[in-house]
Amino acid sequence: MRGDERGYWLPVDATEDTQVKWVPTTTITDALKAMDAKHVMLVVDSCYSGTFMRIINITP
Repeated sequence: MRGDERGYWLPVDATEDTQVKWVPTTTITDALKAMDAKHVMLVVDSCYSGTFMRIINITP
């Protein structure tokens, strides 16, 4: 995560010197919110929960 409080997913071919291949967590979150599903399980090898939990408001 950079100093702008945004999280990014970095694919294996991403580089630190250019953000062209960086995927903002907001892009992932928007895609998840757009799904017409009652339950979605996201399984990733990523440190995503911190920025994800600040974005999503979970209600029962």
